[in-house]
Amino acid sequence: MNAAIGIDTFCNIISLGPALCVGKDGGWTSIHLLKWFSRYASFCAEEFGSKVKNWLILNEPMGFTSLGYMLGKHAPGKTGLDNFLPAIHNAAMAQAEGGRIIRKLVHGAYIGTTFSCSEVIPYTQKEEDIAAAKRMDILLNRLFIEPVLGRNYPHEDFPLMDKLYSRNTAWRYTDRMHFNFDFIGLQNYFSVTVKHNAIIPYVQASEVKATARKAPHTALGWEINARKFLQDA
Repeated sequence: MNAAIGIDTFCNIISLGPALCVGKDGGWTSIHLLKWFSRYASFCAEEFGSKVKNWLILNEPMGFTSLGYMLGKHAPGKTGLDNFLPAIHNAAMAQAEGGRIIRKLVHGAYIGTTFSCSEVIPYTQKEEDIAAAKRMDILLNRLFIEPVLGRNYPHEDFPLMDKLYSRNTAWRYTDRMHFNFDFIGLQNYFSVTVKHNAIIPYVQASEVKATARKAPHTALGWEINARKFLQDA
């Protein structure tokens, strides 16, 4: 802590993704990812553990796995389930393993991890829109926090989760994805309004943008709703 100005320092092990050299070998999709990540977390602990006691393991894992390994909008620009599903599982495993490493190597560490989250609102009260919103809620809000809590991946009437569960033989890793963090960070940017969309593969849901609903929004198209934000908080 910087006592002069009252600021606590936090060390975030991974904010978006692994280094370029690791990314060339598959990044978050690689079968070697957990080994690489463990070495990196150990290095960080040994180098900074005497100076920093507040630790964040991952920052927004749903963000970097979906945008980088499913939609291709962020680096490394990969797309498809063959990249997305292993990236999810490796991130979930690394999240818990990183916590265990810091706990072991840094005396008195205060350890957390952070998630982006959004309230998911069905566009109408039709059953199909409500079901679509539930599927989107699993992806945006529950996918990474439930394994941390020892509950494995959300697994309820959602074929995409069936694929994730079976492909990664997730039942074997419930304990390894679980870690008792000291705190969980939540970053709530905006709510997401969702409707059923049979054209969208796997999820069968799509966002109804604030611009389409003529709701107040930022230049990026993010909805502005201070009342709703305060209500959620």
